[in-house]
Amino acid sequence: MVVSGIIVLWGMFSGLLGMVHSAILAGVLLALGGFSYAPYNILFSVWRQKLVPDALRGRVYGVINGMMGLGLPLGQALGGVLIGIVGPRGTVVIGGSLCLALGISVYLRPDWWREPSSLAEMGRAG
Repeated sequence: MVVSGIIVLWGMFSGLLGMVHSAILAGVLLALGGFSYAPYNILFSVWRQKLVPDALRGRVYGVINGMMGLGLPLGQALGGVLIGIVGPRGTVVIGGSLCLALGISVYLRPDWWREPSSLAEMGRAG
């Protein structure tokens, strides 16, 4: 629930950022978004250490870093294409909306995030 709340708040504040015309209001939205997103990195690190068995930790960390290494430039490229189609404001609103939808999905489908029994077994056996 905490992670879904973080995702929803970040999506809401970042999506609204594309709709405002005031620099002060944009700054407030960025600050609120930053405050809402700040706990994510801490929670992710702690939960990753607690949930990933020692025997799998190196492989899991490698996969996560590999996905981020691929995902960031791909997302930037897609964002650049989207800016050309709907403009910067539309791109920010679409990004915030997708983030909001993801957060709601995470909240409504907790079974997506349960520990797979095979992962737990591999960690205990290794």
